[in-house]
Amino acid sequence: SCQNPLLALIGAGWGYRLARRSALKAWWKKRPNAMEGETFRQFARSHEHLQAFERTPNWFLAQDKQEHNRLVTTFHSLAINLWLGFRAWFQSLVFLAIPSSLMMFSWYSGWDNSFHKGYEQFDVGAMLGLFGVGLLIVVMLYLPMAQARFAVTQRVRSFYDFRLIRKVIRRQWSSCLWLVAGYALAGLPLILAGSFLGVATATESLANLTPQEALAFLNKYYFVWGLYVFAAFVLLRAWAGRIYARGLLTCVQTGRIQDASLKAWEREAMQTCGLKTEAESAPKRSLLWT
Repeated sequence: SCQNPLLALIGAGWGYRLARRSALKAWWKKRPNAMEGETFRQFARSHEHLQAFERTPNWFLAQDKQEHNRLVTTFHSLAINLWLGFRAWFQSLVFLAIPSSLMMFSWYSGWDNSFHKGYEQFDVGAMLGLFGVGLLIVVMLYLPMAQARFAVTQRVRSFYDFRLIRKVIRRQWSSCLWLVAGYALAGLPLILAGSFLGVATATESLANLTPQEALAFLNKYYFVWGLYVFAAFVLLRAWAGRIYARGLLTCVQTGRIQDASLKAWEREAMQTCGLKTEAESAPKRSLLWT
């Protein structure tokens, strides 16, 4: 799926559905009237509108056991995964397009300047790169929580709830920084994996491979790293869902976010878990500039 756009979108959509389940599970753990020994699966099974979250999302078959149409049942989850993945990809691209383009043109400008000896313009590439990196830092602090909110609400407009998402980030700023660090650390092995190929091809064992042998080696190599990419993606997505759920609950119960700002599914899920969606205490000012 890492080498095929269609399968990549399906995998991404599945990850967003898993993040929604992770958010619900985070609220379930905060419930005040917990029954001793009750598992999350038992809790979800006991509420008709949450039975679809009893298990992890399906890839193909419908999650709703009440669906009787065989064709719909077979491809229901597949269609949902694809549609969610496409919408999330497109909206994420809106945020990432400008900083990514600036960094790409920075690289291009540097090489162009080097080959054509345009020393008077040597600072163009560097300035584009620095501005692109700075903008990416801002985007990556916001985007994971925006993606988590989209995963929970499954509404595209949730990407642009700037005020609400900013409040969630302010309440969970340390967790959000750790999440961004997780993205960076998860990318380091991929850099090493790419560098390894450059070094490995200089060795005698790989340099003398036939084209067919080289293709077989690369297919296996990228397949193994594809498994790593997907596992890292799923873990980061589920982690973001839990951070968002905890931050949203804190903001609601301290009056920083009003009940009217919640989407219907968020409100219903919290209330089903026995959580109050009204402010329990007046919001306290805290020193968050640091």
